[in-house]
Amino acid sequence: MCGRYDLSRNAQEILRFFGIEAEVDWPPRYNIAPSQNILTIHAGANGRPVAAWSHWGFKPSYAEEKQGAPAPINARAEKIADSAYFRSSFAKRRAIIPADGWYEWRAEAGRKQPYRFMRRDGGLLLLAGLWTPSAQEPGERVAIITEPARGLARQVHPRMPVVLNDPCWRAWLDPALTEGDAIREVTAALPIEQIRAYPVSPRVGNPRHDEATLIEASGEDLPRRRNNRTRPAPR
Repeated sequence: MCGRYDLSRNAQEILRFFGIEAEVDWPPRYNIAPSQNILTIHAGANGRPVAAWSHWGFKPSYAEEKQGAPAPINARAEKIADSAYFRSSFAKRRAIIPADGWYEWRAEAGRKQPYRFMRRDGGLLLLAGLWTPSAQEPGERVAIITEPARGLARQVHPRMPVVLNDPCWRAWLDPALTEGDAIREVTAALPIEQIRAYPVSPRVGNPRHDEATLIEASGEDLPRRRNNRTRPAPR
């Protein structure tokens, strides 16, 4: 799954990456948690990428008034094309959640040890997501898409967020692509060899902690695994 991540790089750097012209800023975040409003990038009314704030917890408009309706923070890549909850957004409202790293936990010596995953080159992670309009503030809801863990990520958790390879981000956001086969043909995941992971402080387990020291390594990197093939992006 993906239930915690960080984003602290300069806002203008992120907007330039997506070709978005806007004078906006936001504070660095080192412990972004579900139910918070998070930065998302998706196609606007004119088809060009826009930056928006979305509530992290997906709920289609038809389910918003239903008491007890689930608001999942993740969507399984294997099911989104057929899921009644997600298929409309997969076809029409795909998103990217920019991140510098994400956290995952594994059991070690009787306790949960958090690990931070990031690009080896320090680049921006493009987490694939789905968004839906909402009658509640900030006007949108979003879920991060997950897939079976690949490579070193399998050492920590059986699932991981879908991280898009840089060259395909425009195709992923393209509103003209609505068929699953067409979307799969032009999108791909970042090779897992480009990801590193290292242990961090258990303080990250409490979302009230949100300081730069949370992303500092508390031990050695996880070893790489061989024969890690790149899988296609969401299905």
